[in-house]
Amino acid sequence: MFNKVVTNQTKTMVLLMLVFTAIILLFSGLVYFSIVNFSHQRFYELLKIRTTTIIQIEKSKDDLDLPENYILNGLNDEELPMEKDYVFAVPTDSNFKKISHEVHIPDYFFKSIVKNGESNYNDKEFYYIGQTFRHDDKDYIAIASAKNHYVVYYLGFLKRTLITCIVLSLFFSMIFSFYLSKTLFKPILKITGKVKEISSENLHLRLESQPDNKELNELVDTFNDMLNRIETSFETQNHLIGNVSHELRTPLTSIMGEADVALSISRTTDEYKETLGIILDEAEIR
Repeated sequence: MFNKVVTNQTKTMVLLMLVFTAIILLFSGLVYFSIVNFSHQRFYELLKIRTTTIIQIEKSKDDLDLPENYILNGLNDEELPMEKDYVFAVPTDSNFKKISHEVHIPDYFFKSIVKNGESNYNDKEFYYIGQTFRHDDKDYIAIASAKNHYVVYYLGFLKRTLITCIVLSLFFSMIFSFYLSKTLFKPILKITGKVKEISSENLHLRLESQPDNKELNELVDTFNDMLNRIETSFETQNHLIGNVSHELRTPLTSIMGEADVALSISRTTDEYKETLGIILDEAEIR
């Protein structure tokens, strides 16, 4: 029942809207996740530069007698947002649980730094990158951390902007889909209306060709050819009926005339028989 009610024009409009929506969502997602990925990588690069700076500063010192939780502040005037820098001496037993508890950084992050020489980690807002280095035959870990305001604030703004653009794009795609589907089906509706005007009384009417529409023009030409054949058939039929009517009308006139003459006055039996013979001859198929 629903398929009978929904027209092809509506189906085309919905299909176009779905295609436009899919394309818009695809490109919006690509833009958003590309920028998110770039911001993460860029921020880790900045933290890596900070970590390298920490290591260079610490190595330049004559003595590195560090406590277990050694937090550095104010390495330069261009600190990152809410930046905290750490330098730790690697415990002899490689147990980082105490340090992890004090600075609220997972101990597996420290173990990953020791194992790989460098590692990164983030807890949604704060980003960390750490490197190992040796000084005076001892192993140390330098960590730079900061809050990625770009991800927290600017990407939030980007998300709102993309959502607004998606809503506006869907609105305009709906208008464009409606206009496009209406434009595509307008010639067909025009042809349908013209066909409904054609009847047996006006078979001379013909459909008009559509400019710059080869497919519809082929349909129009085919339909006009069919109308020509139908019109020819009707003319032949009318001509045949006219001839038959004429052929029937001539003997009937003679029969009616003979009957009128026979009934005008009283006649003998032989005269009636003669009149009936004439009528019979006129009624025979010639």
